[in-house]
Amino acid sequence: MFSKSKTKSPNPSKNQAPGDSRSMTQIGPSIIGADLTVVGDLKSKGEVQIDGAVEGNITAKSILVTKGGRVLGELRASKVAVHGRIKGRIQGGYVHLHPTSAMEGDISNERIVMDEGAQFTGQMSQNIQENQPADSVQKPASVSEAARPARVVDIPAAKKA
Repeated sequence: MFSKSKTKSPNPSKNQAPGDSRSMTQIGPSIIGADLTVVGDLKSKGEVQIDGAVEGNITAKSILVTKGGRVLGELRASKVAVHGRIKGRIQGGYVHLHPTSAMEGDISNERIVMDEGAQFTGQMSQNIQENQPADSVQKPASVSEAARPARVVDIPAAKKA
């Protein structure tokens, strides 16, 4: 009833601490604390959370830049969520600029969400995956159309009757 299982558990990853039986998917994000500034490139196979500052490029599966986070460099990930400040370039599959974000630089993505209040200065280009249905994404008429910088359009308030 309380005996050990007879099946062997897989060998722990080289990156795990001795005695840590959690798989890599169960390990939480690598966090750059609010009081920390990192100068240099970061690479991770998992999630990276930036609460502090990074002066360098970040490559990971997922990157979260929190409201107090700042990055000067390039971000490369399948998923990038920005609440803080970025000065550089983002290359991501899914990019989300939240209302408190400020992005200065170019974005290359498959999908993007930009919330009201998000600040963006730069150019966006969309990378279409080959396995996506042709009718699901509207392709630009020309390459120059895809590389046009985004612009802010002021919509006047409705007049009261």
